[in-house]
Amino acid sequence: MKFTIESEQETEGRWLAEVIELPGVMVYGHSRQEALAKAQALALRSWPSGWNMGKCCRKETENDL
Repeated sequence: MKFTIESEQETEGRWLAEVIELPGVMVYGHSRQEALAKAQALALRSWPSGWNMGKCCRKETENDL
């Protein structure tokens, strides 16, 4: 999965980075690089591991058990 991270600097000087594909995943950093690194780490922790195996939209059946 590839994530799109948008970043911008606020008027106070801190940086905000947001992962577009994961609503609510946004972080602040003292620098752009710090905000991007934090956003990437949070996106990887927030992304359910089962989705990588194609299980996100599938219900378990008796055959799966």
